[in-house]
Amino acid sequence: MIGIFSDKYMIDKKLGDGGSCTCMRAWDVNTKTPYAIKLFKDDFDKDMIRTEVNLMMSLNHPNLVRAVEAGIDRF
Repeated sequence: MIGIFSDKYMIDKKLGDGGSCTCMRAWDVNTKTPYAIKLFKDDFDKDMIRTEVNLMMSLNHPNLVRAVEAGIDRF
């Protein structure tokens, strides 16, 4: 899974696995800003993914990571 994601992010390292997704470290190819990308498993419930993404995008706390973008891409 190391490579370019969505023509915008360069994935360089796997951070961990969970029951619903794999987390990867990535860098914006233009700004070099670091990000974490959650790659949800194909068989995970789509409604639960939407709920989790909406929750992550609504968070605003200095000790939590906030989602800044969501989308669908295929490797």
